[in-house]
Amino acid sequence: MSYKVTIVAEPEALFKLSMNKGFTEGRNLRKIFSNLSEIFLIMDEREFEAQWMDSESPLRKVVDAYNLPRPKAKSGLKKIYTNPGLCYEKAPFAIWLLNNTEENLRKFKDYLGVWAVDTSELTDDFFYLNHSRGYDKDDEITGSRGNGWGNFLEQIPNPLPPINSIVLNDRHLIFNTNESRAARTGFWGFNNLKILLNEILPRSLKVPFHIFIYCQHPRLDITTTDSIVSRFIQDVKNLREYEIIVELVYAVARHKRGLYSNYFLLDADRGFNVFKDANCTVLCGENDLTIKSYLCDPYSSGDTSYDSARSKIQKICNACREVYLNPTTDTENPEKNARVQTDCDDFFYNRLFS
Repeated sequence: MSYKVTIVAEPEALFKLSMNKGFTEGRNLRKIFSNLSEIFLIMDEREFEAQWMDSESPLRKVVDAYNLPRPKAKSGLKKIYTNPGLCYEKAPFAIWLLNNTEENLRKFKDYLGVWAVDTSELTDDFFYLNHSRGYDKDDEITGSRGNGWGNFLEQIPNPLPPINSIVLNDRHLIFNTNESRAARTGFWGFNNLKILLNEILPRSLKVPFHIFIYCQHPRLDITTTDSIVSRFIQDVKNLREYEIIVELVYAVARHKRGLYSNYFLLDADRGFNVFKDANCTVLCGENDLTIKSYLCDPYSSGDTSYDSARSKIQKICNACREVYLNPTTDTENPEKNARVQTDCDDFFYNRLFS
């Protein structure tokens, strides 16, 4: 299955593309809009059809001049300013081109964790982010943040895209741990994750932040595991004043690691238990860290980062639904348990699974 990038635009914002040199003279933006996207216009369907049938209408001229895919009209989105929740409810991965004040666009981005921009702000590399570093065991990542995750992110030349959800897949996140110490100190992988979350979670958000974790069950019984993980969940909730919803699925499943958000991927080649508990700037072992936006490689000859991420998120969702429907318990070998742990009423709440 191939995924198209969803671009939702007000008609006026789409018209302004023809006045943006980053689009008209660049390569990346044109490729993203022309070849990798499906475009939805915030306008009445009848009005759109009338303009589409008129070859001299500004809408038809822009689409034809720049070889854009035929847009689809979505009149239900016309309430976007009175009901901003349409942004993250309808299309959590979408890019929103809105023709409004800088303050209102900032509210959409900062309050909702979505990529909402004025078309005139777009540059050819606006959506580009690709930063990788390789490290050896006992390497120290220095910087001003006081922890390795923060110091790594501090090196990135571009600001991170907005964020309101993550799906984390790391089979060995808490499986390779010291069980005898876990009840006292917590799982090392989760201790690392708390530091990372504190670095990437928005400082303020008007919607709940969704966290989904897919990993293998530790070699501990269910009661002990649930107690340790419940403390971790509460610690995560305490990181911010807005609501944070955490869901976990335990299963012996996908080995490939990755942290997927609505707009970027953070990859740890050897897993997310990266830094030592005793010194959270020093690496436990060899690891390659990569952070990149889903739109960093529009000229990829294979899967783009966007298509790959959407596909993997869907595979994780499907595998976890199977665990939810058919949980298994092995008291003699707890690491083979396949089950769910969550603090919300409805499982699979994470909006990235929509």
